[in-house]
Formats: sequence, C-alpha cells, structure tokens
Amino acid sequence: MDVLRATGGILATDSYEFVSPIIVEHNNFVLDFFVAGWRYYQGDQVIDQLQIDDRVEFSLDPENPHDHKAVVVMSVNGEKLGFIPAFYSGWMFEIMEQNCSYQAKVEAIHPQAVAHRKVCISITGEVNQFVNIQKVLDDKEELRVVMC
Repeated sequence: MDVLRATGGILATDSYEFVSPIIVEHNNFVLDFFVAGWRYYQGDQVIDQLQIDDRVEFSLDPENPHDHKAVVVMSVNGEKLGFIPAFYSGWMFEIMEQNCSYQAKVEAIHPQAVAHRKVCISITGEVNQFVNIQKVLDDKEELRVVMC
C-alpha cells in the first residue's frame, strides 16, 4: 500500500489514480496530497529553497476556468507552486470559506520525481460548526472522507 500511496498507482496509460482519503475524527481532519500543476508555475525555481515542515499558504481561486473551487498552493514567500488537486479542492474550499483553523506544511520533497510527485503537502485542521460535512460530501465532485 505504501508504494501505491507514493506513486498514486499511476502508469502512463492509466486514466485513474489512487488517492489518500480525508480522515475526519470528531472535528479534526487530516489529509495529504502532491501539488497539482507543479510544472506550470514557479515550483522548480524554488524547490531548492523548500524544506520539510515549511509552512505553505492557500488562496481561493473561484474564477479558475477548470475548477470553481480551485485552491492555490503558495510557498511562505508567496511563490505559486500549483494547486490542491481537484479531488480535495471542494473540501478545502469549504474549510477556508467557513474560516476553519488548519495548518499546512511541506511533508516531503522529491526534486528528481516527475512533476506531479515532487512536493507533498500535509494539512491538519479542525472543522467548525459552520461546515456541513454532508453537503460537502454530496457535492458533484467525487469526494471520499473517512469518518472515525
């Protein structure tokens, strides 16, 4: 399972991948992902400056033509690294819209990996009373959450 988690189970001919679920226990949640769109932004220019446990910041991008719930991933210095993958963007969009508390950091860095596997981000946070988890789950996007 660790190999599938690290590679996403992706082969060149695959049209699908394995993703980690969002873990929700009581009001706390945990998720991790590899930054999407890495090759289109400034990631390779700053990868040598990133370190494990560096904080990253997010900003909402509701005008994004590909995903109305897109969330931009930025280094602490403001460089755009890419996006939260679409699979998780609906969740984080709602978390951010409802002002829930969360912390996001660089979990792993693989400079020699393919673009979509270079930097892994982990997020821990707390869902507040304004988040309707069922509404988020019922959204048209295919979201999977593990409730404990």
